[in-house]
Amino acid sequence: MDELRRLRRMLRSGGLLAVMTLLWEEGIDFANWHYRREPTHVAFYSQLTFRWIERFCGFSKVWFPSDRIALLRA
Repeated sequence: MDELRRLRRMLRSGGLLAVMTLLWEEGIDFANWHYRREPTHVAFYSQLTFRWIERFCGFSKVWFPSDRIALLRA
């Protein structure tokens, strides 16, 4: 959370933070999800997670142009 807040402070008003990650969704079998088994993936996000980040890290909007991209507006 500290890092996300730091990134938010670095953005000008209206600026965008683009995050590329495969979003977890209801119904995905997490135990067998290929994305979970990739050793470089240390955290997993859903749309709900990004809505929480939006609220608690000071972003004004979040939207998802695909299942791999979250855009957060400062």
